[in-house]
Amino acid sequence: MTNAKAEATLRRHGRTLCVIAYILAALALAAAAAHADTAHWEGLDQGGAVVTCETVETVNVNSASMAELELLYRVGPVIAQRIIDGRPYIDQDELQAGVKGIGPKAIDANRLWISFTGETTLTTDVPAPDDQEGAPASYRRVDGCQ
Repeated sequence: MTNAKAEATLRRHGRTLCVIAYILAALALAAAAAHADTAHWEGLDQGGAVVTCETVETVNVNSASMAELELLYRVGPVIAQRIIDGRPYIDQDELQAGVKGIGPKAIDANRLWISFTGETTLTTDVPAPDDQEGAPASYRRVDGCQ
């Protein structure tokens, strides 16, 4: 193969590899965005089998109804209304600072069930912190599952 042919082949394959790399990067970003606000859990299922990275339910404090907000631990109608009145929030620190009656203990107890984007999917009450250790595996959440 001559030098000119070799260079042309490298350029052609180089462009192809760049296109493939671009497509793979776009797919990876799309997958990461789809799971950016998804919560996960790990633990044992009812049969005792180890289960990891299953999606669990959350409450989007920026769009949840009063009834949905009241599913959070120590959030009653008064606190739920304060959350609604102070929207939008960008993170848990801002939520704590902006809502009278939500302190560090309430944030810690609800930390894993609170979201700021996406749909509210929580349908049952968040357990008290003392009950979370012995709760079903769906309450032992982990972030960063792939």
